[in-house]
Order: sequence, then structure tokens, then C-alpha cells
Amino acid sequence: MTAVEIATFGRDERLEVALHLKTHEGEITEQICQRCGELLEFLEKEESIRVLRQLVSSAVKSLGEGDLGYFLLTLIRLATRNLHLQLRINEVSLLGEHTFITLVEYVTANPSPERSRDLVEETYLKFTSDEVRVKLFQDYMRLQENVLFRQVEELSLLGQVSQMSESNLVRDAQIPERLLAKLMTILQADDGVAFFHSQFFRVIYSKLSGQERTRQEPAHILEIFGEKMHPSLDPQVLSAFESVIKQGFYWGVQHKEREINEMLEDYYPRFHANPPTPKVQRILDFDLDNPLTKICAAHSYMTYDLHIDDENYGLIFVNRTDPPDFTEEDFRFLTTFGGTLRQIVGNVILTNRLKEMATTDPLTGVNNRRQFETFMEIELTRASRYSHSVGLAMVDIDHFKQINDSYGHQVGDYVLVELCKVLNEGLRATEIISRYGGEEFAIIIPQADYDVTLVVGEKIRSLVEEHDFEYNGLKLPVTVSVGVALFPQMAVNRNSLVEMADKALYKAKRSGRNRVCMAAVEEN
Repeated sequence: MTAVEIATFGRDERLEVALHLKTHEGEITEQICQRCGELLEFLEKEESIRVLRQLVSSAVKSLGEGDLGYFLLTLIRLATRNLHLQLRINEVSLLGEHTFITLVEYVTANPSPERSRDLVEETYLKFTSDEVRVKLFQDYMRLQENVLFRQVEELSLLGQVSQMSESNLVRDAQIPERLLAKLMTILQADDGVAFFHSQFFRVIYSKLSGQERTRQEPAHILEIFGEKMHPSLDPQVLSAFESVIKQGFYWGVQHKEREINEMLEDYYPRFHANPPTPKVQRILDFDLDNPLTKICAAHSYMTYDLHIDDENYGLIFVNRTDPPDFTEEDFRFLTTFGGTLRQIVGNVILTNRLKEMATTDPLTGVNNRRQFETFMEIELTRASRYSHSVGLAMVDIDHFKQINDSYGHQVGDYVLVELCKVLNEGLRATEIISRYGGEEFAIIIPQADYDVTLVVGEKIRSLVEEHDFEYNGLKLPVTVSVGVALFPQMAVNRNSLVEMADKALYKAKRSGRNRVCMAAVEEN
């Protein structure tokens, strides 16, 4: 038997008492608040109640388990994290004593299971024993060292953020990964997502504990329906049921960053318009609209809004899958980290806006060729690091010279501007549109495999074909030819990728125009 075990009572007796006390946790917390008011006077009342409720809950759990270990761990964590080391070790011990004394008084004054008082008193005596006091002191000193170490780590992380330059943020794909990983380590988070949307750069990085687990298909459910109920069910109903079951059991564990990015692009406007209360989000506070709480085993999470303006926005999300909850101190650090990062990002955006005339096509408003090359290098670097693929679609307007010659350059300019508008509205935010030259455009398709690249190419073609191009009552039959290629399957760098996509584009032109062609590997 260890120094913290309680051995006199049987398991069933302990569980009966623990269950009884668990149902009266609120009343017990009120009593202990009156007893510990002066001891915790430096805390806000709401935080004080929350701390004492956690302490009561951990004491009840230790009674049920017959082991003081969980209570001691909770007591030390609360003293170091929630109480910010403002209690001396003897005051921390007194807080534990008050907890058990309150439990003794409660079971004495209220109807309780037989021998409840004996169990609580024995546990209290065990807590006040020399062995437990020594362990409490050792754990307190060790966690105190951890708190001091954390403070050093926090200052180090904030220093890294404040020293970031434009080239670090825009060109180094590892920066978001390193910052989020260190933030998660400091906050002891299990899940983390960093998301930022800008006309100058995009960041999406996720580290989800669910990615390390595999949820299995509920085969037994499908087997029951297939064998026993199949004859009596409409085949379409059964098929729909199977689809729902598979979606529910598979989709929530292995998300690609592309999918998370699309979810957050959809969710962010609602998040920013109705932000959650600026505090730690616990189970009863959850924003049920937040898609990240559906793909994580959320227990306690925090979000920070990185909003700069309507074109530059993002958020940071960290989650714990198990107790203890994040503390207000955790939230204050996240706010400091997020505020520092937002200021740096804002400066980068301001700098880039000054450069925008050099990187944006003045007629269409999309990226020019120079900016395309910058984005292309960023995406290829990211793809090489994370073993992703990147698609490229080269798009050329069919018979554009005839439009200029027949109707004039004003009409030609209208076609160019309207086509970019159609693509901006019809394509996903992750696809990066650039004017490559004349009537030729380049669309970067991040994290796209062979099938996705072809689908995007066909979407580009159909968007243009189905759109009504009309200038001053003049209807214009506008179509495009599209050539697509994939890195690294078909190219080794930016130049060879553009070359492969161009070859596919010329093939589409030779094949009759208004079509999509994929580059062949053997052409490289």
C-alpha cells in the first residue's frame, strides 16, 4: 500500500459515499466557500467558487477510488496554476484540510450512507499524516519549478513572435508550425489550430490529437441492417443510412488542412460577428457552431480572434481533451501571445499594401506574374516539407484576339475583368488566382491530388462557359482552355511545373478549345 492509499473500506462502500457526495457538490462548495473566504480573498468570487468546486470534486473522486493521489495532484495544480503561487505550502495544506473538514461536517449534519463519516474522517487523517505532508511538499516544490520554467518559456515565445520579420512570416512555412507547437506545449494543449486568411499570404496549420487515432467503422450496425432488415427496407433508405453512419464515424478524425481551412472560412464571419465571451470555454460554455469542437474531443478550449480587417483575419484555437481546465492565467497568456502576433501580422500587411501596386494586376485586381511566382515558391516549399501535392491550372481565353479585333480593347478589358470576377466568386478561397500575361491566367491549387486538380480545372472551364458575358447589350461567347499539372508527380520545381501545365494547355487548344487537359508524366 502506498502513502496515499486508503485501505480500510471496501470498494462498494467508497463508491456509495462518493456518489452521494457527488450529487450534493453544489451545497458542499457553498459551505467550503464560507470557510475559505479569507484564504482566497485575492481571487474574484467566480474564480474562487470554481477553484473550490474542482477541489471538492477531486476529493470526492479520491474517496471513491480509495487513493489520495488525484486530490493531491489537483490541489497542487490549483495552487500553482489557478492561485498563481500566492499561497505558501502551509496554506495549501490548510486548503486541503478545510475541504475534508467541510465534508465531515456535511455527512454529519445530513442524511448520508452508513459509515460515511468514518470514511471521510479516515481520509482526512491520512491527508494530515507525515507521509502525505512530505509528498505534498515535494510535489509543490517540483510544480513551483515548472511554473517558473513556464514563465521563462512564455517570455521566450513572445520574444520569438516580436522578432518575426515579413520574410519569416510570408516565406517560411515552418514558422506557424513552430509557434503553435510551442504555444501548445506551454499551455499543455492536446489540439491546436492556427488559421489566417490574407490577400498577401495564407496560414493553416493544425495539430489534432484525433489525427493520431483511428476510429473504426461500426460494422456490426451495418451488418445487422444488411442481414436482418435489408428485405424490409427500401434500398435507397438503406444506402442513405449507410452513408450517414460512415460519414459520422470516419470524417471526424483525419482532417486535411484544406478541409479545416474551408470549415473556418465558412465559420469565421459568424465567430467574428458574435464572438464568445473572452474567457476559457468549458463544457457548458461551448460554442456549438464552432466546427473545431466537433473534430476534437473538446473538454476545455480557448480561441483568439486575429482580425485585422475584412480582408485579413484569422484565429488561434487550443483545446484540452481531459481535465484540468485551462485557467484564467492560460487565457491571459493566449491573449498576450495573440495580441503580439496580431500586431506583427498587421505591420506585415501594412508593408505589403505599400507593395501591392507592384504585385497586383491593375486591370483585373488579381495577383500579377511576380506575385504568382512568390506564391508558387511558398506552396512548393510547403508541399515538399509536408509531402503534399500542389496543382497548377494554366487558363487561356479562347479566340481572345478576335474579341479585341471585332469589338475593341474596351470589350477585351471587360472580358478580362469579368472572368477574374467569375473565378474569384466561383473558386475556393484556397485557390490562388494570378494573371500570367495577356489573356493567360494561372491558378495555384494547394494540397490537391490528381483528381482534385482535374475537378478544379473543369470547374474553371464550366464557370466561364456558363457565365453570361454581356457588354452594353452585346452578348459575348467566352470560353477558356485549361491545362493542369501536378507537383511533384510531374515537375521538380516552379519552372518545370509551369512548363508542364503550358504543354497541357496547348494540347487543349489543339484538341478544339473549351476543354481541360492534364499533363502527361512522360512529357517532362
